[in-house]
This record gives sequence, structure tokens and C-alpha cells, in this order.
Amino acid sequence: MGGRPQLFRVAATVRDQEVGRTVRLMGFITSITPCTTDPPCRYCWRWASPRAFSDSDVLNEKQLARAARAIEDLGIKRVELGGGTLRGEEGGELTLRAAAAVTGACKMGVWINNGPSFGIQHVHELKQVGVEGIACNLESIRERVYEMARPGDSLARRKEIVEESDRAGLLIDNTLMIGLGEAWEDKHPYREWVDFLFWLKQFPGLKILEIHPFRPVPRSPMEELPAGSPFETAKVRAVARLVFRNIGIAGADEPLGVMAGANMVMHAVAVTKKERSRPGVACGPARVRDIGDGLVLADSLPALRRYVEDLGLVLEE
Repeated sequence: MGGRPQLFRVAATVRDQEVGRTVRLMGFITSITPCTTDPPCRYCWRWASPRAFSDSDVLNEKQLARAARAIEDLGIKRVELGGGTLRGEEGGELTLRAAAAVTGACKMGVWINNGPSFGIQHVHELKQVGVEGIACNLESIRERVYEMARPGDSLARRKEIVEESDRAGLLIDNTLMIGLGEAWEDKHPYREWVDFLFWLKQFPGLKILEIHPFRPVPRSPMEELPAGSPFETAKVRAVARLVFRNIGIAGADEPLGVMAGANMVMHAVAVTKKERSRPGVACGPARVRDIGDGLVLADSLPALRRYVEDLGLVLEE
């Protein structure tokens, strides 16, 4: 183990001193756009379920407003609108309409997470309709890995959106995926992970960092590759806490994440259409209830409250 326990202790101490022991929560609504990436990313859920990120997944503006109000009623302060990548003017227009529907229905901070469905010209329009932040996730900054895993996508375009978001004064959420593209015989690319963190360091608007292990999706072209290591994920989260001392770092729904200095939970409450699979949290099942108009709400707050109390943490109010 060497100095790893010390790394975790220092990271947790930095979190406690810089941002406290309050766990921040993010709500989630999906989908706002279908995914038309062709070919699909080689680890996407579209391989396992043709319905995933299809037109039938997309909520209309009335449903989005209902979803936002239901999440806000539970005391959530921020919500992320998720969707697939729909390129072209249609993607930008649909994203703007979805954002306006939610910002007009609630007082939560609204974040957009639907890849490069919009261009840099839409970033400023999103700010004008009240969007607080953008998550145009990179997951890796190695061109070779990106081209292998996401042949229908563009790393350069995603970087441009991150850069423009920062210039526009919007906040930034981004994701690093541990183990993406690694073969069984490969050594972990520590240098790449560190380079990823320091690429993000240039953006004053970075407020949320998600670091997740790669999870092979059944029936996808990458289903037989090794899953990302939870322990390596925790180590990178700990290093990230030392680099970014006062931001939200996701993963506080996992004991290793808390040990590594995480202080945020994504998908604490999620709204989707009834037929769709729903994201959740690692520390327990969600309570699912019908909220009308073909929607269901998955509430993980009871599980999170019990879990964080056991760890001596508190949920934000």
C-alpha cells in the first residue's frame, strides 16, 4: 500500500478544511436530446438497448417543467439536463428550448450535459436563458484512445465547447474515465490522468469534477475489456482533491470516494420517462414514484441520508 493511506488522509483533510463535510447534491433529468452519433461510442448503452437515447426517450417542454418542479420540491439546489449528441442546428435549438423550459420552471441552478449537441455559438445563448453550467465531458484527452473508443465523436469539438463555456462565464463540469481504452496487458496511464487534471486547471469556471471507472457494456464492442479499477479511481480522486481544493468532486456516494476527498453526489434524484432505465447512487436503492405525464422520479435521498450519517457527513439543505 505504501503511501496510499496517507494520500487518502490528506485528501480528506483538504476537503474538510476547504469545503467542509457537507455533501452537495445534483438532480438529473434525461433525456433532452436523442443521440445520433454514428457509429455509436464503442462503450455506449445504445449497444445494449436500442431505446437508449432514442427519440422516444426525449421529454417535451411540459414534461421538463414538471420534472424540474418535482426535483426542486425535494430541496435539491441544482439539476443537470442529460441527453445524447444531436448535431446540427436541430441539436442546438432543442437544447435551448429544454434549458428555457427548466430555468423558467424552477430556481435551481441548471446544468447542460448532452455532449456537443450545440455549437460554441449556442453557449452564450444558453447563458442568456439562465443556464448555470455546462458538462461537455471529455473522459480522455488521448487522441488515440478517443478515436478508438468514440470514432463518431470529436475530442476537438468538445474541447472547444469547454473553452467557450469558460470564456462565457459559465461554470464547468467534466468527467475523467479511469480505464477507458485499456487492454488487459496495459499498464495504467498515470501520466495521462494527471495531464487531464492539469488541462482542466486552466479553467477558473471548473466547479464539478467527475472521475469514474470504465464499465464494459454488454453487447458493445468493448464488452470484453477490463473494467476500470475502483481503487485507481479513488487514488485519482484524491490527487484531484489536492489539485482542485474547493470544487465539487463526485463520488461521495461510495466509501472509497469519501476517503479520497469526494464531496458531491450526481443523480441524487432523477426523473425519466417510465420505460427508461434510471441512474442511481452506489450506496442504496432509490424510491421510485410516478409524478404524472408519463414520468417517474427516482429518489435516492433516504439512502443517502442514512449512508452519510454513518460516515459523519451531512447532506446539504
